Amino acid sequence: MDKQPNKISIKINGKEAEYEEQAKSTTKKQEKVEVPSSPQEEFSWILPEEQPTKVVSIEDLRQVKSKKKPSLKTKSIGIRRNGSSRNAVKHVAIIMAVAVLIGTGLGMFSLNMMTGENSAFTSKKTDSVTASPPPAALTEKTGGGQTVEEKQPSSLPSFSAYAVQAGVFSTKKAGEAAVRNMRAKGYAAAAVKSGDVYALFIGVGLEEKVMKQVGEYYKKQGEDTYIKSYEMPAIQTNEWSKNDLKVMTKGQSIFETMLSLSSKIAADSSPSSKERKGIKEELVKLKSEQNLNQDIGKFLSYLLMAETALESYEKDQKDEAKWESQQFLLQALSIYSQMK
Repeated sequence: MDKQPNKISIKINGKEAEYEEQAKSTTKKQEKVEVPSSPQEEFSWILPEEQPTKVVSIEDLRQVKSKKKPSLKTKSIGIRRNGSSRNAVKHVAIIMAVAVLIGTGLGMFSLNMMTGENSAFTSKKTDSVTASPPPAALTEKTGGGQTVEEKQPSSLPSFSAYAVQAGVFSTKKAGEAAVRNMRAKGYAAAAVKSGDVYALFIGVGLEEKVMKQVGEYYKKQGEDTYIKSYEMPAIQTNEWSKNDLKVMTKGQSIFETMLSLSSKIAADSSPSSKERKGIKEELVKLKSEQNLNQDIGKFLSYLLMAETALESYEKDQKDEAKWESQQFLLQALSIYSQMK
């Protein structure tokens, strides 16, 4: 069959035109298509030449890649060189720091070895010392309503008194028998423990001069007496409650005041009534405190009875009242000496 010529129809500006392919070269060179002239436009069409397909072998590609690799290696080598320099600086810094630490440790170890004997001695020495517990704090409200903190003492302070002594007994029973004998005569008397013996006291006060006058009174009554200084020992208060310590601190002060007042009245002296002002009210207030130690309660009761006797003597001036005040103070002294 004859090969029909290729026809191409192109629509330009709404008008369709047909074109024929005039010739086709076997060498596939540039072909020229003639387009009939149109009254409107003429186009010349140039078809591209077919390029021969280029075949590349795999071995050639491998050789190209192998040639490019060295450039990458050189770059990586440069980078690695830079990284290795940084790591070297870090290693040097770490080595220096470790050297400093080791040197410091060795220095401290040698210093401890040199002073080891002294430190061991001081540690043993400090271990042998028993630290006493810090004192607690007492709080007291002032007149303005402010709270004042005071350090709680570890003991009540000691104080001295003077007593008219009429005898010494080795047993409590013998001392109590002598007390009953004196009481039957209308005198004040109490058996107070003094060391390993019981002393028979028939009068007590704070001032030696005043108590000598009381002793002279007993001598006139035919009693063999002498004046003895009696030391009131300090009372350890570590096991006391804060309230007990607060009450006894004030009670001790009142006790000293009443010893002075009562002994002066027993010596036929006339103390000022101003010295007694407020004592009874304070004792009643202390006595009303809750959960008081039993001995503290008894001590305050004897002080309150002694104050009542002094008040009675001030009104009636009867000798019986002044010896009653001495009797109650001697009993308070006996309890005070046994407090712990």
